[in-house]
Amino acid sequence: MSRKEAIFVIFLLVCLLGIIPNIKADDKWKDSGEKLGVKVTIEEQELKIKIVEEYVDLGEITKRYITNSSFFNITNKGTVDALIQPVVDSSDEIFSNLMISSKKTSGYNLTKNFIGKVPKSSTYKEENTESFWIKLNLTEYEGNVTGDLSTDIIFYVMSDD
Repeated sequence: MSRKEAIFVIFLLVCLLGIIPNIKADDKWKDSGEKLGVKVTIEEQELKIKIVEEYVDLGEITKRYITNSSFFNITNKGTVDALIQPVVDSSDEIFSNLMISSKKTSGYNLTKNFIGKVPKSSTYKEENTESFWIKLNLTEYEGNVTGDLSTDIIFYVMSDD
């Protein structure tokens, strides 16, 4: 349920609680002056993540070298801080050497060991964007490097609250 829907339901509930006792009450309750207090806690929080770039190009891949770093942005339009965990969707062993970093982490980590953070926006209508850097470290890679290589990265998003 969205925040607007929750507020509307609460409004209807308060209206009904105010109307129903007046319809069914006898005279002794009408004049008592007692009021019903309603406490509501809205715990709905939204995660809205957008990957700004469709792809990153690591350039020429050479065995025993590290590719140039490329960056991409992840935008959080939600109301909670988001943890970002990338998972490489490839059976090609070369991509197990994919490394990622952000300004909030110290140095590069293999994607399988990385969890980044994109804080919530400071106001409801704004968004917060974090930059991440990615590169392929083949300094110890023993496999073949041939042709154009590509893979998908899936970003799992979790609430940090």
